[in-house]
Amino acid sequence: AFTPLENGVMPPHSVGRYRLRYNRINVPSAASELPVQTKGSGSTEMYVRNGLIPTNYYYNCRSLSDTTNNRCYFLNPAPGDWYILLTSNSLQGSIYQLTATHKMGVNLNTLTPTGR
Repeated sequence: AFTPLENGVMPPHSVGRYRLRYNRINVPSAASELPVQTKGSGSTEMYVRNGLIPTNYYYNCRSLSDTTNNRCYFLNPAPGDWYILLTSNSLQGSIYQLTATHKMGVNLNTLTPTGR
């Protein structure tokens, strides 16, 4: 089952050793950024993928950490559902807080300057 995310911070969750926890966030077409990150205790792996469920082989971004401080960043993310997979390698599992916030607006890095 997927835990749907609103735009912002999800309450703290836990994931057991070698267990999988799936999350989903819907990104609107006008989003200019999509930062996804975790903080907490333990050791967590994070995989993020657009449109399809991520695996440890198929993903748009992977963040492997000896802590739960993982980060993936997408500039001008494709609209639609983005899936986030979290798993733990810690013997005691991990407690984490997931943040996924799509930001709206024009990205200045994509503008083409015009001469006068």
